[in-house]
Amino acid sequence: MKLLIADDEVQIRTGLAEGIDWSMFDIDQVYSAANGTEAWELYNRHLPDIVITDIRMPGMDGLELSRAIKRKTPSAAVILLSGYADFQYAKEAIQIGVADYELKPVKLRSLIEMVKAAQHKLLAHRQEERERRTLQAARCLEKLALGEQSNLSMGACEIVRYLTNTDGNFVCMALEWDGYAVRLSALSPERREQMYAEVGKQLLSRFASEEYVATDMRERRFYVLCRLAQVYSADSWEASVRQWHWDLNGTLTDKFGITVSLGLSAPGPVEALLRLMGEACGALNGKLVHGGGVVFRAVPGFVPVRHYPLPLIVEQKLAEAVLHLDVAAVNALIDRQFEEAGQIAGLSREGVEELCVELLRILYGVWPEERKEERRSDRPEWSRATFLHYEIMQTHKEEVLRRYMMTLERQRNGSGGKHTYLIAQATDYIRSHYKSELTVETLAEVTGITPNYFSHLFNKEVGVPFREYLNRHRIDEAKQLLRSTNLLAYEVMDRVGFQNYKYFCQVFKKSEGCSPSDYRKHAVPGKL
Repeated sequence: MKLLIADDEVQIRTGLAEGIDWSMFDIDQVYSAANGTEAWELYNRHLPDIVITDIRMPGMDGLELSRAIKRKTPSAAVILLSGYADFQYAKEAIQIGVADYELKPVKLRSLIEMVKAAQHKLLAHRQEERERRTLQAARCLEKLALGEQSNLSMGACEIVRYLTNTDGNFVCMALEWDGYAVRLSALSPERREQMYAEVGKQLLSRFASEEYVATDMRERRFYVLCRLAQVYSADSWEASVRQWHWDLNGTLTDKFGITVSLGLSAPGPVEALLRLMGEACGALNGKLVHGGGVVFRAVPGFVPVRHYPLPLIVEQKLAEAVLHLDVAAVNALIDRQFEEAGQIAGLSREGVEELCVELLRILYGVWPEERKEERRSDRPEWSRATFLHYEIMQTHKEEVLRRYMMTLERQRNGSGGKHTYLIAQATDYIRSHYKSELTVETLAEVTGITPNYFSHLFNKEVGVPFREYLNRHRIDEAKQLLRSTNLLAYEVMDRVGFQNYKYFCQVFKKSEGCSPSDYRKHAVPGKL
């Protein structure tokens, strides 16, 4: 902080300026003036935070100086000194709004306490002002993001008012919580607040040396506008942001099990803020294809694609495959559509949602009664809103395929009953190939559905996960071999498809309550 001392008595002025170690009180610059006029000149040149001034001085007295200072800087702290116990001076000082009033001779300890009190009040005011301005700037950035404000004139935008230096280039970052609808909902309000605080702390630690504005992190997507420091080139700044993002996601994953994706605009002037925000959001569309937890850089000339019409030939082929309950053809056609959509530069989330709706329109166009089934069930009726909480193309595709497979199974069974056909196909394959290395991906390929949907369907129909069902069947075969052959336990393990003897014994004991050797002793007395 800066301190100005004004007094026409040289001994008092010098004593106050040099007789106290002001650095002990976080005051690093001290100025002194012999009269009010000189003090006013020094004030305008250096803008000190605290002023200690005598009332009676030649030229401009202390009261006039105080009025001038408070008009120029209402938050400045002024301490008046006077050799006269005159209530009128005190009354005028209060009206001016001085910080304190002290009679001469001044006790140094008392004066120091006045200065410390003024410092505390100044710091509190500055923090309050900083928070107010930060909130106003963040709200303005949020309005721009939502399209509620389009006026970016220098006099109107609180962001520009907030920034002390609008020269140079700025970069906009759009950050989006990954798994917003599912993962964040699993966190308690207290844990979410801790998570927001953690991101705020990480932002401050990375951008403390640079001016930045951030919107509220409680929304699905939030924005950070940051002035590009002169010490960085655009490439080196991006590299440092990528490292910061990597560290941030490491912390968020360890503490909260969640990550954020980041879209990065190209550098530009603050007047181009709307363009920078558009670029950052456009960059985030890369998440649709590549998944979350990644930094995406803006593509020059990005134009969002919100409409994705299906070619007529695709509609015809897909409708024919649905009519003939051809699972493989349906899977191939839908896979192909999502693959081609993922190659479109600028494909937006709205475009993917429209693709999903178009695909479901074909399904329910062939089997309109299935749409009635949707209404009767506890599942929401299909529409674009169905896909609002899906963030990447893979989950959009899986939801479309899930609805297709449910419809095809109900039509194949003829009664809208359980999904027995695909699961019967899977269990038959397991019984025939249990000695081989089987995975969810293997069975998904056999049945013509996605691995995620296969796992969900198998667990629902059979009542146990695929791996547990496979292990049970292998143990049943192992028991048969233990009862009817002289094969050693590790040979039995190999015959039934287990790859690890220790794991085989663990699974066997969990299933039968004893080791393979003990089972043989009890099942075939006298047989080792």
